Order: sequence, then C-alpha cells, then structure tokens
Amino acid sequence: MKSLNIGMILDAPFPPDIRVEKEALSLIDRGFNVYLLCLGNNESHHLTEYKGIIIKRILWGNIYCFKLLSKLIDRALLNNILWRNAIDKFIVKFNINVLHVHDLPMFNNAFVTKQKKKNVKLILDLHENWPAALQDWHNDQKWPFSLLYKFIHGYRRWKKYEEKAVNKADKIIAVVDEMRNRLIENYNIDKSKIYVVPNYEKSNFYHQNTKVKGDGASVVLECCPNVYSLGYLVFAAAGLKQVST
Repeated sequence: MKSLNIGMILDAPFPPDIRVEKEALSLIDRGFNVYLLCLGNNESHHLTEYKGIIIKRILWGNIYCFKLLSKLIDRALLNNILWRNAIDKFIVKFNINVLHVHDLPMFNNAFVTKQKKKNVKLILDLHENWPAALQDWHNDQKWPFSLLYKFIHGYRRWKKYEEKAVNKADKIIAVVDEMRNRLIENYNIDKSKIYVVPNYEKSNFYHQNTKVKGDGASVVLECCPNVYSLGYLVFAAAGLKQVST
C-alpha cells in the first residue's frame, strides 16, 4: 500500500519548533511521508531535508519585513494570496494527500486552496487557545495602535473564526483535554473528530537526561533540551517528594 503524503503548513521558520518536529517524526516512524511548507530565512530557503522531513522553505524579500507584513495581512484579512499560491504549488509538487495546518491563523489559506483539491483532507492542529492567547499577547499596546490591535486581535472576531475553522476541518488535533472539551462545549463539535496529542517527550528522554536516586522519589535533571521539556517536567515533578535541578 502506498504511503500517504502529509503536507504540514507552518507560518514560521523551521527548525526549531519542537511540537512540529515531534509530530512529524512520529508520522515518519509510522510509515508516512512528511513534507513541510514553512517560512525560510536569509541563510537557507531552498528545499532541504531535516531528520527525514522534506522541507520547502519560502522566502519573499527580507524575511523580517515579510513576516511582519504577512502576519498583518493574515490577521486583518484572515486570507493571504501569497500563502494560498504557495500551498497550491506545494500540494501539486509533492502530491499531498493530507494538509496538516499548524495553528489557527493559517487555516483559511489552506482551506481555500484545498477546495480546489477535492481529494485532499485537512487537519487543523491547535497548539493553543488562539482567541484567548491574542488578548494576553497584545494587551499592552498604546493608542492609536491599540485601536488597530483591538480590531485585528479582537476576542469575539477570533472566536468566530475558530468556530468556522473547527467546523470546516476534516479532523482537529488539540494539545490538551481542556482544549478538546472547550471546542466540544462551545461549538458542538463531534468528539470523534478531535484527537488530543500532548507535548510529551519520547520515552527515552527520561533515560537520557535524568538520574534516579534511591527509590525514585528524588530525580536529578542533568540537562533539558528545550524550555517546553522543562515545563512538562515541572508538571511531572508534582508527584515527587524531592526534585533537584
């Protein structure tokens, strides 16, 4: 049986993005072909391979300036013809069967493009609660920028967009049970449509990066590869009697 081609969409340079990487490698381990369309950078923006992930990096002009402009267009219009064209070419070039969109802002670009590709399925991967997160990220803007940000990042506007996105997506990935429950309760989504994929580390992370003293009640962390790992270890440490770092 021919392996499915999974096309991930990320509105940022890659690497690094630990969640995207872990999901992609898990899919590769299960026999899928994983392709990633993402922003490039000034050093490398050509087609490359990273740990088995085939990456198509796109670079329009100065990466910093474009990133700001692109995000402004995405947030204001929830539609970006540059990204739609890039996604369309990406689907054709790699014969993509499933589009896997990372985070809410990129969903509409993928959905509009996917409408022309009837056999392509669309997965929405929600890394966080975007309507709520935007209020926290942009609550310190000063006038007159506060007026612009209030329109672009308004809670009700993004909640309405989220509702449309989760209803249009073929499948949804949530990072925690709380998010899954919120989507079901707020938007009456069929629970069988939503899958929870936590940001757990691989099982060998414990053996590679920790030492256990005594009966396991005390754990010494030798190193931590990223801040996300540290966060989950903090949660895990709640059940320990003693933690040393």
